[in-house]
Amino acid sequence: MSTSWDNARRHARALETALDAKLSTYSKIASTITRAGSSSSKPEDSEDGEGGYKLVEEEIEELISKVCQLL
Repeated sequence: MSTSWDNARRHARALETALDAKLSTYSKIASTITRAGSSSSKPEDSEDGEGGYKLVEEEIEELISKVCQLL
């Protein structure tokens, strides 16, 4: 019993770590878009611009779904 609990806990911690990293990336993208909005550069031109945030949002949603399934 403790083995399955330990495996679930390790899996949850791995998902938590991945989610933290994605949220950090999302925050950086948001600040880039905000700064780009006040300058002449277009955020969609950069890899982390407006197109990049949608991918990160999808990855975050997927990780949250995996956490919910684990519970």
